[in-house]
Amino acid sequence: MTRAIDDSKKESYLLIQFTITATGDVSRFTNWATTIDPGGENWVSTPTIDVTWPNNTGTLSANGCIIKAFTEENATMLALVDLLLGDGAPTPAVEVEIREVIRPVTIGDTATVLIPFRGRLLRAVRNAGGKSKRVRFEVQSIKSRLDIPLGLPCNHHCPWQFMGRGCSVQGGGGQRGPQLIVERRVRSVLAINGKEITVDSDPSLTGSKSFQFGFVERNGVRIGVQDWDPLDPTKLVLRQQPPAEWATPSAVTLVPGCDKTLLACQDDWDNEENFGGIGFAIPAYNPHFEDGS
Repeated sequence: MTRAIDDSKKESYLLIQFTITATGDVSRFTNWATTIDPGGENWVSTPTIDVTWPNNTGTLSANGCIIKAFTEENATMLALVDLLLGDGAPTPAVEVEIREVIRPVTIGDTATVLIPFRGRLLRAVRNAGGKSKRVRFEVQSIKSRLDIPLGLPCNHHCPWQFMGRGCSVQGGGGQRGPQLIVERRVRSVLAINGKEITVDSDPSLTGSKSFQFGFVERNGVRIGVQDWDPLDPTKLVLRQQPPAEWATPSAVTLVPGCDKTLLACQDDWDNEENFGGIGFAIPAYNPHFEDGS
């Protein structure tokens, strides 16, 4: 028995999955001529969906993926577009996975399933290219989030397949800077002025504790804090304008961030014993990969 991918005659189709990270809800599409249901998963036939992903050159290129579709081709696509573009407000993060199924033409050969792209939805554009009822999804490659590690060395060749078994970099949720979950604070939004929100006063919103690396969250919508002044602690400037319903008033969760330094653990949070970052002293050479001569 041979694999279809090794045959000179073969055909392929795509499976495109959108996952709402906050709820786990998924929308599945295929450019196959008919809807398919492998393993109980319903992949809705969307023949006109167009997908372009970067070539896999074996490097850590952070190029993204473009997905184009007609919004009213089927009810599943229309619901997804309405969710992401309904009122223009920020939405929960959306993870995207593309699978390529290479099926045999010759009876008896086995099909092959590849995953050529994984990433997170960066933006969605309605009426893309001036075409009515056309939507364009721009998906950020998961590789683009590899430039924010805690200073781990990358001067050697990893023996594991990228994002495969054994690889310490996993697909899906991506990476974030450290956040102090134990310091989550639920506060009421008193006012919204553009990207600035005003919340109830709280003892934790004092001193040098920084919210600039943290975020504000409600109902799965998470918006990073762009600026915060300890002298005016109840006001936070967000990176995006929050949804209008946040000011009803409503309760939001504040999560302060961490600048990944030992000094922050010592001075800001008095929590040096739980410091999880990389040491601040760098040896003259890397003993794992260099001989020091």
